[in-house]
Amino acid sequence: MAPDNAFEVTLLRGGDEPIAREMLAVFGRAFDELPTYTGHQPDDAWLRRLLAGETFVAIARHPRGRAAFRHFGI
Repeated sequence: MAPDNAFEVTLLRGGDEPIAREMLAVFGRAFDELPTYTGHQPDDAWLRRLLAGETFVAIARHPRGRAAFRHFGI
């Protein structure tokens, strides 16, 4: 297991739609429900508004310097 300082935490915001989509794919693989989490996703504009809003929070923990979930190998 990597030391804690090998990871960083990021608050996703408007403009982080690709990371949010990768997060959904990770959930889909983890729960063996990939079509449920990756099929029929909202368009980029809707997702951008969601991430930029004040009523929704998405937090990502990822390898330092890499804001992408595929690096976890899940």
